Order: sequence, then structure tokens, then C-alpha cells
Amino acid sequence: MTRELVYGRKLFYDEYDIILKEGMIIQQEIKNWYPVYQDLVKLIGKKNALLIYEEFKGIQVTFPLKLVDRKHLPVLINKQKNQKSPKELAKELGYSERHIKRLLKKMKA
Repeated sequence: MTRELVYGRKLFYDEYDIILKEGMIIQQEIKNWYPVYQDLVKLIGKKNALLIYEEFKGIQVTFPLKLVDRKHLPVLINKQKNQKSPKELAKELGYSERHIKRLLKKMKA
């Protein structure tokens, strides 16, 4: 039986896709998992969902509404200000056009 160690974790998959953690078989029936893990399986697959489970179990994780951090926004805007309008930048970066214009004005000063 071949086993694959996943990303340096003590989480193994054998040739039959049975998931082993330190010699113990982890529940295979996804229908018995909590809905959040079922959703993760649909999005990224079982192996990746289990890796997320292993890394973050017991921790409440929240994701910001915006992907780009406010601290890095001026740098990104500065790189693209000559190629794109404030409206395009706002849409692409997920911030309001008014906020982008405010940052552009601040950068000129």
C-alpha cells in the first residue's frame, strides 16, 4: 500500500483514498461532516478541505470583505494610475471610486 504525506502534515492518503491521521482512519462520509467542511469539499476538494481542517480546527476564521489590504492600496494605485481610471481601479480593487480619488489626491500632495 502506498501512502502520501500531505504537505508535511501527519495526514496520509493511501491508494484507496482512505484518509489516515497518525494511524487512525478519519471519517470518510462527507455527508456526516459539518456543512462548512462540506462546502469546502465542493470548492477545493476533500484533501484540501482536510488540510484546512487540520490547520484551523477550533479557530474561528473571518475573511475581510476586501482582498487588498488598505495599507497596500496606495502602492497598487500608484502603479496603475496612468493605465486605468479611478472608476476602473475602484471596481478592480473593491473600494469606492471616491476613496480611490481621495488617495490619488493625497499622493499628489
